[in-house]
Amino acid sequence: MLDKDMVNIISHLYHHGRIADEATKQLLHCYYDTVGPLQGGGVVSVNNGEWELAPGVLGFLKLADASLNAFPPKDWIFGGPIRNPLSKPQPKTKCFLAMPYGPNWFTSVRDAVEDAVKTAGYEFDIAADISKPGNIMQQVWGSIRQAPVVIADLTGLNANVMYEVGVAHALGKQVILITQEPSAIPFDIRGNRWYAYRLAELAVLEKWLQTSLAEVATELALPTSHAH
Repeated sequence: MLDKDMVNIISHLYHHGRIADEATKQLLHCYYDTVGPLQGGGVVSVNNGEWELAPGVLGFLKLADASLNAFPPKDWIFGGPIRNPLSKPQPKTKCFLAMPYGPNWFTSVRDAVEDAVKTAGYEFDIAADISKPGNIMQQVWGSIRQAPVVIADLTGLNANVMYEVGVAHALGKQVILITQEPSAIPFDIRGNRWYAYRLAELAVLEKWLQTSLAEVATELALPTSHAH
């Protein structure tokens, strides 16, 4: 286990290459308690009165540093470098759907939500429809970033769906929750718009979503639909 003094010396050696043994004594509160473990563990060596990192340790630190500097990629959260201007507004507003893909009711619920979204004047987007190659999570981040509204089906509390809800909240999106299991909605997100639906009454879900999406459009001053 590395203490603060050990970490400070390792950091200094990583950035400066070497440090004189006498200078090390002045930097450390517990010189002898630090020298022994670092030398004994093969982390540093003392040659001609100077400390330096062991080649293997230095190589590992360089590799770790490069990995940390490369993560996350610049477009991981924002869909592009933050210094770039936002893309031009599109004629229609996107609505992203987060829901589990495995259940046998997936298709019927997705279709009902898509009908409601399009009737309300939004463009429909769902991760399952992303077909272009690349990192799927970066694509999901990009889709959520471009959509001011996110609908999430929490039935089963699917881990991917909950993650996408967290992403949407972090990016300040309007989140609409739907579920077949209202008692399972976590307490800390029950304050969002939510609706408990039945598979046998998807038409009712559609109407509720249309009303909710219209309210969101008014709140955000988004383009509204003139569909009848």
